[in-house]
Amino acid sequence: MWRMRAMAICVALFGVCLLASGDDVGVPTRPSDQDYPVHQGVKNAIIAAAIVPPDQVKTMFTSEIAKKYIVVEVAIYPQNGAAFDVEPFDFSLRVGERTSHTEIPRAGEPWPGNPPPALRPPTQVTTEDGVSVSRTTDPYGRRITTVGTYTGVSVTNGNPPPPPPPPSSGPDPYLIDRRLRDKALGGGLTRTAVAGYLYFPQSVKKRKSDTVELRYSNDDGAVGMPFPK
Repeated sequence: MWRMRAMAICVALFGVCLLASGDDVGVPTRPSDQDYPVHQGVKNAIIAAAIVPPDQVKTMFTSEIAKKYIVVEVAIYPQNGAAFDVEPFDFSLRVGERTSHTEIPRAGEPWPGNPPPALRPPTQVTTEDGVSVSRTTDPYGRRITTVGTYTGVSVTNGNPPPPPPPPSSGPDPYLIDRRLRDKALGGGLTRTAVAGYLYFPQSVKKRKSDTVELRYSNDDGAVGMPFPK
């Protein structure tokens, strides 16, 4: 019995530490929540956030990501040794009168080295019928004529597909896609500080007069964190 209890405790602790122990996931946390422009206390944790400048987004990812998304760095600082359940979809971003929810962008398709499968050329079946005539001489010097028929079938796959296009000279979309996911804020229980990016799509261009506010909401309550202009 005690072995089963010990195993259950180990599994539970592993689940709590899973989010914080992954390598190359998320981004490094800053020394304190005070190092972010906005921070707000919630149950068992302090949430802190900063908007990633578009020029930095362009350098890390692509200009298209910087144009289509507002990237927010979010950090979670659990308090008093309590575990905090991080759920990226509890966050939303309000820009002016518009509210968007986080998603993982796609850098582009198809990925270099993995082009879409070429269309298989149609199979062509050709048949040929005819009459064959052969003439021979038997051992006694008599001429023998033999008449017969034949049928031939040939199968071809048509013309070969064109060669794949040369690789693009731009950034590798596959690597950009992986970087987007690696730096995203993960989900799960954690007792240590974690941070990562949330990607909020912007359907229209942000106006200078728009107020940008990060919102957090779940069953325990809701808070809003307006960013300074």
